[in-house]
Amino acid sequence: MNNNFRSPTWLSKNQIYLLVYFFISLGIISNVMSPFFPNEHFAIGHDFSSLFPGWLDGKIWYSKNGVSIPWFTPSFCAGQPYFADPQSTFYSLPQWLNFFMTPLNVVFTMFVVSSSLVFWGYYFLMRSVFKTAMSTAGFVATIMMFNGFLPDRFLVGHLTFHGYALIPWIAFLLMAPFTKWFNRIVASLIAGAMIAYWTHSGLGSLLFAGYLSVLTIFFVYGIRGGAIPPVLVGGLIASVFAGCLALSKILAASAFLSSFSRTFYTLPGGKSIIDTILMMGGGLFLPSQSAYFWGMPRITNLQWALDPHEWAYNFSAAILILGIGLMIFCTWQWKQRGWIRNHGPREVVLWSLLLLAMIWPLAFNYYSPGWNAVLKTIPVVNSTSTPLRWIIIYIPLIAIGVGLMLERVDTPRYKHGIIGIAVLATVGQFVVEPRSYYQSQGYDARPLSIADDFFNSGRFQPEITTLGTTAVLKAGAYQATLAGNDTMIAGVSQVFCYNPIFGYRLEKFSAAGLLEGSVLHVQDGHLNLKNPACYVFPKENGCQPGDLFRADQIEEATKFVHYQPFAFAMPTRQVIANDISFGAFCLLVLTLLAWALLALSRLIRKQ
Repeated sequence: MNNNFRSPTWLSKNQIYLLVYFFISLGIISNVMSPFFPNEHFAIGHDFSSLFPGWLDGKIWYSKNGVSIPWFTPSFCAGQPYFADPQSTFYSLPQWLNFFMTPLNVVFTMFVVSSSLVFWGYYFLMRSVFKTAMSTAGFVATIMMFNGFLPDRFLVGHLTFHGYALIPWIAFLLMAPFTKWFNRIVASLIAGAMIAYWTHSGLGSLLFAGYLSVLTIFFVYGIRGGAIPPVLVGGLIASVFAGCLALSKILAASAFLSSFSRTFYTLPGGKSIIDTILMMGGGLFLPSQSAYFWGMPRITNLQWALDPHEWAYNFSAAILILGIGLMIFCTWQWKQRGWIRNHGPREVVLWSLLLLAMIWPLAFNYYSPGWNAVLKTIPVVNSTSTPLRWIIIYIPLIAIGVGLMLERVDTPRYKHGIIGIAVLATVGQFVVEPRSYYQSQGYDARPLSIADDFFNSGRFQPEITTLGTTAVLKAGAYQATLAGNDTMIAGVSQVFCYNPIFGYRLEKFSAAGLLEGSVLHVQDGHLNLKNPACYVFPKENGCQPGDLFRADQIEEATKFVHYQPFAFAMPTRQVIANDISFGAFCLLVLTLLAWALLALSRLIRKQ
């Protein structure tokens, strides 16, 4: 090594090494994932069949109407709500990247961005909030980056889960030791904006689990002696601001969902407490395909198959072994050094809350007829079909817990050796993990990629002209028969669309009165097209959810199929919610601008 090495004045030698380590780690995980976007058959994960057409739909709206709220879309289901759909992603980073990138490039870019956010989020959380050594923080950041949850979800098309990467950043912003009150307020508003982003980016069913994950990190922070009042104030500001920023979408989505209850789906769970622990443990420490074979025999009351990606929450088995070993070591150390002490009321409350938070996913995933009946009476919970996803609450706790126990190893040589072995084992398991299930994903990305390219070059003029179930795409020598939501490329709104709001098998969708053919065909005083305003605001528009446009609404329907806004009525509460959300956004922009100007003025004064 060159002994004359000098790092830049703004970076220490250790920080240079950390950056190199990060880019090596990012290179490894990106290299493992890149062959899946797409695979050798130019196919990608099955749920991209909803996401890619949705992005193109959003791009079309943006090209015609800018960033105004896309209330409805004619592209799918013979006309449906867009903004009010909890899974819509118009105001999200992937959608906005798609304005400038190809869909496949967006997917890979988002994977790199999400992996980077996870790494640095947990690194700064451990360093600034939990005050750990750089090696410990780097270890926690690494095992979180190589945790299987986000990578495997990306492989099947669950890109809307990318907001999961914001959990450590929200915790960091709320718990970091800011000394100036204005900085704490700014941090709280940014944390609130991130929580609101979960709503706008389609995190959906995991939103509450993500929120609880941040709370569990706070409980650990408090147990370790962290200052609670500033975090509670900051958390309150963040929560209220998040509610205001997302209020427009929350209210619209609630109105849409009120007509489409999904309580008729069964709640699966472990056959016994032991089976529940074993199947969740398999998800946390076995490769997803192995966890699938391990867990499926232990689950009952299952209506929908839980494929391997639904079992992907895994650290390496080495982390399980390390965690058990460190627990034994720390218990011995506490006994030898007398570290066990009496806990005050504050710690008792925090420990109790932490245990309750940890018990909930276990209880939610346990099945017995009586308990299942109780769960079916709880709002939101009773509409869930995949409670296994609440395992994500354990992921940050395991990583942070192992990291904090590592800090008890006070011999650097042993500590660094343990970290090195655990990291190598974790990365090694990730690299060699079998992924035949993901390699067999079969959504053909070519039609949407071609349509996206044609739209960018002006060769595709979007318009919904007909209803149907199939269509044909011709692009030079390439020809494909379109199905599913892809038919929108050919101007066909898919009647047998994919939208889980209507049920996984469209159990709640009615095709009454619809015909294959022109959307402007008149029959029995109605057009061949649903009025999507009736799904969200039926009372205000004098109709029922699922009603068609009336024949005298030809002007509104014509605008609708050309991706233009049309006149509809909304309740006063929605108008107020829209104004509150816009006001909250303006407040965020002005606050960030003020913070930037203050920081710049301080920098100038130091010159």
